[in-house]
Amino acid sequence: MLQPSCLPALLSQALGDDTTCVFLMKLEGALIACVGQEDDCHTQVLASILSNMWSAFQKCGSANHLILDCEHSRMVACPVTDKALLCLMCTSASCAGLQRLKADHLRRHLEGPLAQLAL
Repeated sequence: MLQPSCLPALLSQALGDDTTCVFLMKLEGALIACVGQEDDCHTQVLASILSNMWSAFQKCGSANHLILDCEHSRMVACPVTDKALLCLMCTSASCAGLQRLKADHLRRHLEGPLAQLAL
């Protein structure tokens, strides 16, 4: 069973090693939880943009991960359930493969409890 008070503590385990922010969001772009250095307004905008990009990639086929290299950061996103995405914000110098593995590990911990929720 997923306890809402434990969700930020679980997400914060992925922070560090070039990971600056971790957020969990619905596919529609609404934030479920967020930890890290990003401010709330900035994270909500990123979640909305990522939601639109993810839906565009899903129309072209099945996507397991989305890795975006931005000017000052890197975003790694993966689905947790069919209605939720996990996103890691990293520095641009971070290793994309390592961040993908970190996202996969966190996704495995979240997918069982989140599958029981009606998002």
